[in-house]
Amino acid sequence: MTRRGTIALFVLAFATISWFLFADLPHQQSASDGPIFHLDPEKVTRIVITDGNDTHTLQREEDAWSISTTPPDRVSDKKIVHLLTIAAELKPLNILNPKELKHTLSLSSLGLQNPKRSLTIHQEGAKDQTLFIGNEAASDKSLFAQFEKQKTVMIIPSEIATIAFLNADSFRDPYLTTLKLDALKEITVTRGRSQLSLKKENEKWVMTQPISGIISSEALQSWIAPLFTTQVLKRVGNDDPNNLSTYGLDQPRATISLLAEDISQPVTLSLGNVAEDLNANTNAPPCYLCSSDRHAIFIAPPSSSQLFMITPEALRDRQLFELNLDTVDCIEITTLGKTLSLHRQLGGSEDWILDNQTILPKATVEKMLEMLEKTKILSYQVATPSQAALAGLDDSSQPTSRIRFIAHLSENTPDEQAGDHTVLEISFGQKIGERIFARIGKEPELLEVPAQTVDILNLKT
Repeated sequence: MTRRGTIALFVLAFATISWFLFADLPHQQSASDGPIFHLDPEKVTRIVITDGNDTHTLQREEDAWSISTTPPDRVSDKKIVHLLTIAAELKPLNILNPKELKHTLSLSSLGLQNPKRSLTIHQEGAKDQTLFIGNEAASDKSLFAQFEKQKTVMIIPSEIATIAFLNADSFRDPYLTTLKLDALKEITVTRGRSQLSLKKENEKWVMTQPISGIISSEALQSWIAPLFTTQVLKRVGNDDPNNLSTYGLDQPRATISLLAEDISQPVTLSLGNVAEDLNANTNAPPCYLCSSDRHAIFIAPPSSSQLFMITPEALRDRQLFELNLDTVDCIEITTLGKTLSLHRQLGGSEDWILDNQTILPKATVEKMLEMLEKTKILSYQVATPSQAALAGLDDSSQPTSRIRFIAHLSENTPDEQAGDHTVLEISFGQKIGERIFARIGKEPELLEVPAQTVDILNLKT
């Protein structure tokens, strides 16, 4: 046999063997360059997820997503964004030729004859798009799938199924409320018969109950921030009467009500029993909480219960006072029975002048005021008759020191308002060790401050 004939015979034999080996394998088309879904995540309004006999719908209304449980519940924005991002970018790894979908690669064997899992996405101005999910493909990281019952079968990454086919609870918002401090206008904490009420006035928060007073913005932020950022550990049920009774929420230990600027009814969070049945990694047990806008009962971390135990003392502003010196025309300082008067100097000067005509530079007066303003209040005490007498600030006692800031209203104002008016008056009682009590005007509270505070009143002239 010639050499050419030998080569031809070898090629024929190789072709025959190859046909026997690969004749039964399906032909695969190259993966499509484009995504499977044609969607704009911003326009998606509904997602229907079917997994066997379980179907739940994720519905968007305005900017909020909910899940079709009973009752409906808020959905995690993070979970929705993740799901839609993966769906919008989903591309097939391979596409099987329809002619080869038979025998061991039939639709039935691929789990696509009567698929049990599907993902349907609806967006504004477009028809629904459905992806049917079948069995695992070459590995657990890929799946057989069909889009809109097309004849072709795709092999897709399994990530979309891992995200979509979770139980309904996995989609729920893990936070107790979507409200934030900036959006609130009232906060009320109730424990038994005691009530702590806070209200925003002119962009500043004040306490209205159990006493009136300015509160520290830093203390408020430190207290309330965890309420918006703490994630619940578990949802245990809806807020029907039986559940409320079971978890101690029919008569809660405490409540926090949050009223926002744009809503008429407050969101109320209620504190129930200790959740001792849940294994916790900390010594303190978790607690049961109920959220009125979620209509649900949750198990929350141990730290959550401490938010309901806030006291007025913890929120009070610790700055002694705040005053705009431009509103003041005269300052009277009384120490050791002697009164020193400071008046604004006439003739356009910003300096101050004493009764003896001694000039005090503006900077000296401003420094005194700044030091007084920044004095830290150590504690607040109710000015009961006995406590006021002990502090040397009752009606029968003479304060050891006093400072009055006076404004003079000219004759151009109405007659009943013209003349001198006290803008602010602070009296100091007897020193008690390293501390002393002060009282602003006739306020019903005594302010405990460092004893050296009164030394600020001793101006060096």
